[in-house]
Amino acid sequence: MRLTKTLMPRLIGAAFAASAILAFAAGEAQAQGQGPSNWSGLYGGVHGGVGAGSVKGGTASGGLIGGQVGFNAQADRIVLGVEGDVTSSGFEHRGFNGGGQTFKQKWVGTVRGRVGYAADQILVYGTAGGAAASNQLSDVSGKAEQRTVGWVVGAGAEARLTDRIGLRAEVLHYALGTATFTTPAAVYRADNRVNVLRAGVNYRF
Repeated sequence: MRLTKTLMPRLIGAAFAASAILAFAAGEAQAQGQGPSNWSGLYGGVHGGVGAGSVKGGTASGGLIGGQVGFNAQADRIVLGVEGDVTSSGFEHRGFNGGGQTFKQKWVGTVRGRVGYAADQILVYGTAGGAAASNQLSDVSGKAEQRTVGWVVGAGAEARLTDRIGLRAEVLHYALGTATFTTPAAVYRADNRVNVLRAGVNYRF
């Protein structure tokens, strides 16, 4: 799935809005007397979001929800970490290949490295790693499922609301290669790319 030109500005605008909210939340936390945050340690949380792309010239979009777990190590203001997530995906495109077919992305998971900078109560980071997805294509004759693997890259920010709870927003780009689907009626190929905007909450153990 490739991101459409009309939806790209909307996702970018939403990312800037989310960053502004995080910055405000971090400022409020610091105004209450909290010192610079230590981001080291194990954490877990949940996330949700939206995304958009295209398949064979048609728009594909949908929502998503999932969970993540990760670990950070901090040296001065540099934060290095690793994170894994599993996300239930609602991306769907009806009319795939110009007919009555339907393409769906059912779930996607990633294992990523993260490099960040801790600015007191807010952490800004970049992330990249491997990704895998389960996809389905159906037509009048039946359905076929195919798993694909590839890579993911993105960036985000997280604000420390309390000593243990943080609020995050991030933009991710998934590139999962081309899947071949074989139904009783035909063989289809679909490029699997999508961009998403996610927001989430983390709890630090």
